[in-house]
Amino acid sequence: MAGFSQLYEQYAEQVYRFLLALTGEPGLAEELTQETFYQAFLHIDRFENRCSVSTWLCQIGKNAYFRERKRRGRIVPAGDAEAGAFPGPEEALVEREQARRLRAHLAHLPEPYR
Repeated sequence: MAGFSQLYEQYAEQVYRFLLALTGEPGLAEELTQETFYQAFLHIDRFENRCSVSTWLCQIGKNAYFRERKRRGRIVPAGDAEAGAFPGPEEALVEREQARRLRAHLAHLPEPYR
């Protein structure tokens, strides 16, 4: 257990900064950081030294973020459906087309700028 405490002390700030950059929300980043270390504690035996510990932890954090986004996507806040918070088919199509164009432009940028 003492070894895991050291692991937390050494990498918690780095994982938090990664998740903050990913989410843009300090509270959510803190929550996901805690979830990351909880999952790492449960599955420390699966770490295979194929990557650095920080990379492994950030991957766990990224997966926790995607699970949270998926979970939140299922929740419809009261009043949002009536207020038109969800785009119609036309708006969704335009957004997808814009995203496709953006990805195409990004693909042509030199590596450091992607």
